[in-house]
Amino acid sequence: MELGDLRKFIEESLEFWKVPGVAVSIVKDGEVILSEGFGYKDLENKKKMTADTVLPIGSATKSFTAMAAAILIDEEKMTWDTPINEYIPGFKMFDPVASANVNIRDMLCHRTGLPRHDLMWAGGTGLSFTREDLIRRVRYLENNAGFREKSQYQNHMLATVGHAVEKVSGKSWEDFVKEKIFKPLGMNSSNFHVADSQKAADHGMPYRHDLKNDFEIKPAEFMELGAPGPAGSINSTVNDMTNWIKLMLGKGAFTSAGKEVRVVSEERVTEMLTPQMHISLLPWEFPEHQFLTCGMGWFLDIYRGHRCFEHGGNVTGFTALVSMMPDQNMGICILANMNSTFINHALVDAIYDRVLGAEKTDWNERYFAEIKKLLDQMQEGKDAVANSRVEGTKPSLDSAAYEGVYEHPGYGTLTIVQAGEEYDVDFNGNKLRLKHQHYDQFLLCLDRFEYELPSRFTLNAAAQVESISVPFEGALGKDIVFTKKAEEKAEENA
Repeated sequence: MELGDLRKFIEESLEFWKVPGVAVSIVKDGEVILSEGFGYKDLENKKKMTADTVLPIGSATKSFTAMAAAILIDEEKMTWDTPINEYIPGFKMFDPVASANVNIRDMLCHRTGLPRHDLMWAGGTGLSFTREDLIRRVRYLENNAGFREKSQYQNHMLATVGHAVEKVSGKSWEDFVKEKIFKPLGMNSSNFHVADSQKAADHGMPYRHDLKNDFEIKPAEFMELGAPGPAGSINSTVNDMTNWIKLMLGKGAFTSAGKEVRVVSEERVTEMLTPQMHISLLPWEFPEHQFLTCGMGWFLDIYRGHRCFEHGGNVTGFTALVSMMPDQNMGICILANMNSTFINHALVDAIYDRVLGAEKTDWNERYFAEIKKLLDQMQEGKDAVANSRVEGTKPSLDSAAYEGVYEHPGYGTLTIVQAGEEYDVDFNGNKLRLKHQHYDQFLLCLDRFEYELPSRFTLNAAAQVESISVPFEGALGKDIVFTKKAEEKAEENA
């Protein structure tokens, strides 16, 4: 297998995308062709990225959760199609049809009708409640589509599958994955928590781009997922991930030191990689990529006429992509210490092109052109909010009247306290800001995600603040309404 100038291309791509470092592994015909670090795991201290640098794989964790369910199915302890409430008694969704019928297959291929609702747990909020509480709150999160109507990417549902694994196995999801997957694969450097990664001598630091200053590289914060862990909490190395690739390409069997270890049956792997729902996630179309569908824990694609299955991942400061092309008996894992970058996709396509002998395509330029369109659209939205401000207005009531505790049964609690001309907001332990825009509309500032959400207070007939409405889930088409608690209760819980 000739990779030619691949190393040079990776180095050039780091510079093009302004990414501190990437770790890259390639497996072909059961052999590790490349497992190497490029650039820096720690830019400030000029520490080099290596193949043993521990980095988050983000939502690529979902394929491990699907595998955990598959192992239990092999053990005849669950099925893909049994209603989930048989494993988690009392489980409910907002849609009663989904509540009665939703199963593991539905959850793994994202066809429950539920949009993302990620801001309910992201940014540290997921640390403020247990996995059981996260799943209990799902019943209060509104759907925007019918059950099994279409595929919509969703994290709560993967957390639910993980919890079903816990209920059936009697072990935590983390312990089950460690025992049944990590251990037989020798994934000894892999873990589930930021604190464990930071204890490793070789771990990556998180970075983000300053979009206002020509994509300047800035340090980012580590992100611990907490309750939704089965949707994205695994940290690993590309050396460890080569064994995961070998397992998937081996259809559930892994060979180590000349001995074959079967982790799951070939039948289960085939089921995971069978299309369940057509899906269109990307806001662009490249002719080289065709027929995107959702399997169970994997996205299925056709690249230049060859079947592929893959899953990416993003947590604050890091981006991951695991991709395999079974027709060529090869797989790729790319882990980058940069927030929401598309260097991973550009590198995977460039590697496949070299293996297939295809004409070289400048995937860096092509992906960046599409990203630039998205960023321009985002900026237009921000400008529209800023330009809509009505000058010279003020809130209906004195500033102290807007303080208090506001609740939503699914999203939790917003505690608003005046801080000078703005307000400090505690959202389930996550620190936000609230600043006046016009009349009784304010901007809820999620500085960590660079969001400003136009939020409005509603008064009742007695001219008292009744609620605050926040557009936490854009796909829903309406705001999430937090109702203000009575003042005496607010004081007790302040």
